[in-house]
Amino acid sequence: MTKKILLLAVITCFITSLQAQSNKSTTAYAITASQKGYSSWKDIRLVDIKTGEEIQSVFTSGQEIEILNVRTGKAGQQKNEPQEVFTIDADHKMQRVTNNAELDKLRAAGKKVLIVRGRNFHNQKVEYDMPFATNSAALAYDKKHNRLYYTPMGINQLRYIDLKSKTPRVYYFEDEAFGTVQNQWDVPGQITRMVIASDGNGYALSNDANHLIRFTTGKKPEITDLGPVTDDAASADFSIHRGVGRDRIADDAGNLYLVTAYRKVYKINIETRVSEYKGSIKGLPENYQTNGAAVVEGNMVVVCSGRSTAGYYRFDLNTLQAEKNSTGEVYNASDLANANLASAKKEKKEKPEEKPT
Repeated sequence: MTKKILLLAVITCFITSLQAQSNKSTTAYAITASQKGYSSWKDIRLVDIKTGEEIQSVFTSGQEIEILNVRTGKAGQQKNEPQEVFTIDADHKMQRVTNNAELDKLRAAGKKVLIVRGRNFHNQKVEYDMPFATNSAALAYDKKHNRLYYTPMGINQLRYIDLKSKTPRVYYFEDEAFGTVQNQWDVPGQITRMVIASDGNGYALSNDANHLIRFTTGKKPEITDLGPVTDDAASADFSIHRGVGRDRIADDAGNLYLVTAYRKVYKINIETRVSEYKGSIKGLPENYQTNGAAVVEGNMVVVCSGRSTAGYYRFDLNTLQAEKNSTGEVYNASDLANANLASAKKEKKEKPEEKPT
């Protein structure tokens, strides 16, 4: 009887382990809009990257949430900044937008939007201090502390969501520069790439690759601007400084990988801050932007698009060949994040021939 109980316990542990491994490779946190097809990047969802469906809603725009200062643990300061929002038609006529739902629809339809400092919807102050003010496209999951680190695109501030808290909490590194972005129109200075590396530290990179920022995640966190990333000699024609967007992953040997919005892949050595151009992802649909990336397992990486809800795709870091990974309509997202690290084994040196762009 004792042997049967022991055997049952072993089998149960084995099944649980398999389920955990399966869940590990098929889920990721995503920055999304309120609905599929929209592009206001203020919601966080845990999604199934095989089906595209939501597993858990982590944060939604407008949700009441406690905002605390990382250093003091006390309520954060309110730094609201007023603004007003208009659309611009082909004749350059301006029309005022009166609510966020209308703004989402106009952006989804490709309308031009102008934001003027001064007033907000209904003459209220803009919620500049809200968790995802100015949208976000940089997310990193810290498995050890169960946190989601991120930064808004137009605010040079590191923030994180505490996933352990019974009530929703977001922590801000107030008055601590995280990059040099001036506002949400400063595209070169925007940080849209972030990941937790194998050393347990977080790494973020500005769009112009002039600021590789490291942040520690322990009891006394530190933020350090390590300076620019440089190209190796062989990658000069495909400089990392030309690659706008979009996401970062890390491997188990201490390297970072950048996947740009236009399918380019770069490998970055953290110690030397030198990048190597690996090539361009093949097999993706035409006009499919690669806005988010997360490791599935081994050398397989899944990517999402900020524009397309048609599906998630996965590609091999060695061959850069992609294939469809999901089975249904998915949440288009500005970023993906999970705790998986790519395997650094058996990396091929061959690169496809390409003309400089």
